Amino acid sequence: MRRRRAFLACLAALTTAFGALAEGERKPQPLSFLSAVEPSEVQLGRPFVLRVEIRHAARERYRLPADLELPDVVVRRRSEESVAEQQEGIVRTTFRIEGVVYDRLGEIEFPEIRVEAEDEAGPLSPLLVPGARLRILEVGAGTELEPPPDPLPVTVFAWERLAIAAALLAVSIAAWVFWRRRAAKRVEKSPRPPIEVALEELGRLRALPPADREAGRHYYFRLSEILRVYLRDAHGLAAPEMTSDELCAALRRWPIPGLQAERMEAWLRRGDLVRFARVEVVADEAIRDCDEARAMIEAMEAARAREVVGA
Repeated sequence: MRRRRAFLACLAALTTAFGALAEGERKPQPLSFLSAVEPSEVQLGRPFVLRVEIRHAARERYRLPADLELPDVVVRRRSEESVAEQQEGIVRTTFRIEGVVYDRLGEIEFPEIRVEAEDEAGPLSPLLVPGARLRILEVGAGTELEPPPDPLPVTVFAWERLAIAAALLAVSIAAWVFWRRRAAKRVEKSPRPPIEVALEELGRLRALPPADREAGRHYYFRLSEILRVYLRDAHGLAAPEMTSDELCAALRRWPIPGLQAERMEAWLRRGDLVRFARVEVVADEAIRDCDEARAMIEAMEAARAREVVGA
């Protein structure tokens, strides 16, 4: 009897093990992963960035699925960046998803984000990264949205229906032709690289140093805008929508290769004194800050080039 029980126990264990091997899939082995929203509170219709960061061994690769959907969110753009850390064989892969919410207020809790994974042997099981939370605020304090009025009854005769159908068909054909032409133009003319646009705008600004205090304020507003737009287009950071404090906090939390957070923070503080405290600035100081912005952008591009060569 004891032998029979022992035989049955071994048989059950083997069945369970083979079942696990048959059903189980190879799972990824990330060192750490997280998701966060920058900023965590935005007004209705203002953009935000959902950031997904995964630290993993270099033998593994991760990517977002092509059919990624976020509830109530219009995705404007998405980017991916993989950076080798100082520790050999460790890579940090970062996904940035810029989105906008147009028709919902209050808390939004994003579901788990399904990230596809693979290694040298082939596909791995998807990695499920916990979602983040975002609060959508009203555009103006005290603004209340009233429900639309009830539709009015309309009587439509048969000949009117034909006319309406013909008009809708004509509009649809015109819209299709217009869309095809726009699509053809977009294919013919590719967007300019962010570094090229930023350096061209800085060159124009440098040639027109401010002559008085008010001109200095406008000069530094434009200087800050050029650098923030570059950070958004080149690195997926929603810098144009952030205050200087929010931007400094984001750079300390998620550093950009080639950019020193302390250097950027000092540059932002000098500009804020001119823009908001109305501190008077001379032309030579304005030109030096313009050259400083150019140097920081070129340092980030040089670090990106080294990463591409190293990869």
